[in-house]
Amino acid sequence: MQPDPRRLARQRELVLGGDRVRGAREVIVESWRRSLAARVDPERHEAPVVLDRAGVVDRRDAHPLAAALPVLRETLVGIADEAEHVMLVTDVDGTVLWCEGSTPVRGRAERVRLAEGACWSETAIGTNAMGTALVVDRPVTVHSAEHLVRTYHGWTCTASPVRDPDTGRTIGTVDVSGPLTSAHPVTAALVSAAARLAEGQLRLRSAARDERLRSANMRHLIALRGEPGALLGPSGRVLAAEPPGLLGRASTCPATGSCWGAGARRCWNRWTRATCCGCRAGHSGGPCCRCGSWARWRGRWRGGSWRCPRGTRSC
Repeated sequence: MQPDPRRLARQRELVLGGDRVRGAREVIVESWRRSLAARVDPERHEAPVVLDRAGVVDRRDAHPLAAALPVLRETLVGIADEAEHVMLVTDVDGTVLWCEGSTPVRGRAERVRLAEGACWSETAIGTNAMGTALVVDRPVTVHSAEHLVRTYHGWTCTASPVRDPDTGRTIGTVDVSGPLTSAHPVTAALVSAAARLAEGQLRLRSAARDERLRSANMRHLIALRGEPGALLGPSGRVLAAEPPGLLGRASTCPATGSCWGAGARRCWNRWTRATCCGCRAGHSGGPCCRCGSWARWRGRWRGGSWRCPRGTRSC
């Protein structure tokens, strides 16, 4: 059963007046307070458009959730159409990159800037499912007057964060929004399930990428000829190590800060950047930029630099 919009509106007015309120959900009250502190106008505010069409296309192409969009469409768009809702996908900043659903509902959503290119972070538009889910890092439903801005009191929205399975960091949200009259109690579970399916799709792609990296770069580990070493992925995660029992005790990779074997002396990773002993420029923690010898990490794990084993003068 959905909350009574009139009761929600009374609770909102109490918070706006600076009074304490009982019965309201804590996640919503805290969000109202954050939004008011960010100077969001509850009466006349609207979501800002931060990207034009070309900007949306560019950011879509570079965003990892583009790979999971077919799964999200299959899971949510058909149901959203039937329920007179739209599916929205944002990046980690709350900017809407995809808005999909039936034409009539999309038209209604776009009139209140539930549209591609608009920013729905809490600081931009106040309490809403997408922005609040990004702040609290868990699924959130915002119903009617739980939205801080009055414009959206006729809407109900449910969003869930989506995390990169490689790094664990939140990379965006998936949301289903629609008119208040079309609210359904299973929407929250459906949106959360869709987010987990999207993460599963990203995990499969990450595993395939890791295998390609191993296939292309194992020669670097083999070239160490028995000396300890590790092959790292883009996030610093260990993909392979030599010798095989090297990673029995965890430590921290000096260049990336990621967990790896304490016994490893060298890592080959085209994305790892550190200070070169020769030119003092940031470069890959691989061969020395002057002589080509394999650079070694010297000094404290987090405070040293890459140094040529032959010494900066001789190289």
